[in-house]
Amino acid sequence: MSEQMNLEQASMVLGPFDNDWEFALYTGYMLNERFIFIVDDSQLWLRHVHKTHMDRLYVDGESGGMIIANIEGDGRELIDIIIERLQGMSALDFLLDTLLWTTDRGDINLKLERLR
Repeated sequence: MSEQMNLEQASMVLGPFDNDWEFALYTGYMLNERFIFIVDDSQLWLRHVHKTHMDRLYVDGESGGMIIANIEGDGRELIDIIIERLQGMSALDFLLDTLLWTTDRGDINLKLERLR
C-alpha cells in the first residue's frame, strides 16, 4: 500500500431520531469535504454531509449513507485500502466485480438514464 492519504478528521451530527432533541455525534475521516467515513457498531459507513459554520463539524446530507465494510477499530487503514483500490478500477469494473457480487444486497435501481 502507498503512503497514508491526507484525510482530515472531523465530526458529524446525525439526527434527529425518534425525538426532535435526539442526535448522535460521530468522529470520522473526511473525503472531498462532502463525504465522511465513520464507524458505528463495527460497520464502516460512508455518508454524504454538509459543512456547518464550525470548523470540522458537519451535518448529515440528503443522500444518506451506506455500509461499505465490517470492521474493528477506527478503520483508518481499511479506508486507505478501499480508496486506493477504487481509484484503480473503472466504474464498469466496480459495477460488475464489486457491487453486483455484494452479499445480502437487494435490487438496486441506479437510474443511470440520468447520464444521457
